[in-house]
Amino acid sequence: MRRDTVRTALVALVVVLSLGAGLALADGTTATVQNATDDDRVDELEDDLTLEELRRDGRSYSNSPASVRIADERMWWLIHWPADAIGSNPGDPSDDSWRYLASDDTVDRNSVFLRTIHVEETTESVTAYVAYYDVEEREVRRGNRTVTETVATDVVVDEQQLSFSPGWPLLEVDLRQSDDRQHVAMWLEDDGGEIDGARWTFDHQSVATTQSAGVATEGDYLTRASLEFLLPIVFGGFGMGIVCKRAIDRAGSGPGWGYAKWIFLLSLVLGVVVVSQFSTLAELLVIAPLAAAAFVVGIFGIIILETYEAHQQRTLFFRPVVRDATSPSGEDALDSFLGDMDEEIVIDGDAGPPSVIRPGLFPFLARVFGARARLEGYQGLEMAIKLPSSRWDQLVVVDPDADAVIDYEPEGWSFELPSIDGRDDALRMGALALVGAMGISTIGSALSWTWALGVGALALAAFCATPTGGRARVEPAPGHFRAAFMSMMFLADELDDARTIDDARERIIELQASSEQEKDDVLEKQDATLIEEMFGGEVDRRLTTGSPSTSATSSSATTDDGDQEVPADD
Repeated sequence: MRRDTVRTALVALVVVLSLGAGLALADGTTATVQNATDDDRVDELEDDLTLEELRRDGRSYSNSPASVRIADERMWWLIHWPADAIGSNPGDPSDDSWRYLASDDTVDRNSVFLRTIHVEETTESVTAYVAYYDVEEREVRRGNRTVTETVATDVVVDEQQLSFSPGWPLLEVDLRQSDDRQHVAMWLEDDGGEIDGARWTFDHQSVATTQSAGVATEGDYLTRASLEFLLPIVFGGFGMGIVCKRAIDRAGSGPGWGYAKWIFLLSLVLGVVVVSQFSTLAELLVIAPLAAAAFVVGIFGIIILETYEAHQQRTLFFRPVVRDATSPSGEDALDSFLGDMDEEIVIDGDAGPPSVIRPGLFPFLARVFGARARLEGYQGLEMAIKLPSSRWDQLVVVDPDADAVIDYEPEGWSFELPSIDGRDDALRMGALALVGAMGISTIGSALSWTWALGVGALALAAFCATPTGGRARVEPAPGHFRAAFMSMMFLADELDDARTIDDARERIIELQASSEQEKDDVLEKQDATLIEEMFGGEVDRRLTTGSPSTSATSSSATTDDGDQEVPADD
């Protein structure tokens, strides 16, 4: 009963202290590791250890971390720093990136760390044994029958001497380089033999970046860097430039997301991959170092696509909202105080009508493969108003009675399996399926099945995808509406300073007449119109500017001979 109480107290103590600064090394605490190997003992263990013994784990306690063990009334626990803890410093007690090591964990660095609490004033030492093994099934003949049993194979045992002084020692236990996943059993022994309960089991697979780079000199380094990074980026950059130019010629522009959106998206995706798939990513870069160069070339491609454009015209579509109004003379009229606008990018059509494009990755890819959102009513663009000094290239006035400024549906993709017509199609589909299965199996074996299934899903989507065209429709205003609209805008600007209707009338006359004679003619026409409205009769519009009485009474004379009307003398 007393022993259980002591154990529980020790477990509670380590849990509390491990959450704070208690994990820091106490002043004067030292720990040393010596790889002193007893060859006879190691050989004996490698020959005699069974799978059952290797799988035997130490006792863990409820409400305590999985790696805590209590042996001979002393607490031991095993921790490790995961490789995906970017910027961590393994072995530094002040670095809180460490994790308790559970039996189902996989260590991806080449060391684990043993911790304990040593309160005596003397320096003590223990021996750590680390056994690596694989598991396989073998057929074993027992008597008259053959049975299949699971056994441990390729057992290798390492021995390390660990010494520690009073305090909170942190003892590093080195692990072998394991390029493939291996099962590991670790236990402690002292002068009296194995310390009962001080055992741990886990898996170990070294992260790919811990492998030897295979370079011994600076020349080897420069040669490898040139072949795997520099040259692929140079030649790949030129190739990417050619590909992007053709894509822009076909699509008119890139996805149109801008640099900021791409930076945010790539940072987010890369961060998620590094955090969740660090080991797999490291293995990919080690197996295929050209992947890093391909990533850089892809960044070049994004920059090119977001920088250049072709055959574009930024078009402003304007639809005035017309409503009933009353003119200054009290008559019914039309006026507009509101309007709707849409800014669209119009690209020249390749042997067809122009197209409307909007930002988006998938619409861009659809345009690259031939899909278009052809503009219905594009004839109105021939009457577009050019805006050379504006942020837009042209202005199109839309019919006020149109339901919308522009009706647009983007390009897209449809997904369906290709139809199989005949034996040749069936053979082709079967061959593609076989190649795809082999590729997925290769990726799954080399990296991970998560990546393999992801690549397979993308490949299947690309195989079944078909670009679909969009639709764009505009109802341009008639040509005379545009002329009237522009005249209204021009006159409104020219008459802005007029204070009365007479001032506006005089200003209109000045704009209509380019000489004094034209002014007189205009005044004569307007005066004649006024007289006609007053007297209700027709007036000879060839009158010159004289007195109204003379013009009204002596407009003509009649001869005695033939009632022929002749002009009166001036």
